[in-house]
Amino acid sequence: MIDQIRCHFWMTAWSSFIKGFESTSEPLTSLATYASNDWLSDVHLGQMAELISAEFYDDHVHATETLFISPYFAILFLHNQWTHPWTQRVAEDLMTGRCTRVLGVLNVNANHWIAYVIDFCEETLLFGDSLGRYLASQ
Repeated sequence: MIDQIRCHFWMTAWSSFIKGFESTSEPLTSLATYASNDWLSDVHLGQMAELISAEFYDDHVHATETLFISPYFAILFLHNQWTHPWTQRVAEDLMTGRCTRVLGVLNVNANHWIAYVIDFCEETLLFGDSLGRYLASQ
């Protein structure tokens, strides 16, 4: 399998850009990060969120009730970008009840990622941290 991957790397035109992602157009060379020990950026997490979202919507019966939030949304949200069409669409989906669950990943302190699920009907917040940290009860 490794030989097949190497063969594909040799045949790839590395001067082009990754196509097919809504959130960004990155140089093809940024794919090499996935096969390294380098830290993944918010761009990489955004790409993975799009892939997971597409797979989830194809296979899951409750997909229309669940909204995948890209890491980019959190950046807009935290910087009070309420007029951005993306934030307005998400707010409308949640306010009208079209979506009852939100899930995504969020960058903490620019050096760590956490995962979360918010279920508005069940009034629950699920939180995942690979470092085993817990939310402060407030």
